[in-house]
Amino acid sequence: MQFDAIHTYQQSADEVFAALIDFEAVKSKYEAIGQSDVLLVRRDEGDDGSVTMVTTRVVPLELPGF
Repeated sequence: MQFDAIHTYQQSADEVFAALIDFEAVKSKYEAIGQSDVLLVRRDEGDDGSVTMVTTRVVPLELPGF
């Protein structure tokens, strides 16, 4: 399955990339939508400029009653 999405930002590509790889910004985003216990597990930077960031978080889930 392929999934494509396009997002348009008013900031430069460098500014957007910096925000996406900033753990504190990512943590704030998750907390703003009600997630908790956000932890940075690992953050690796590749020689090619790529960044891999692994996080964990608690996502509230409401299941319908039966």
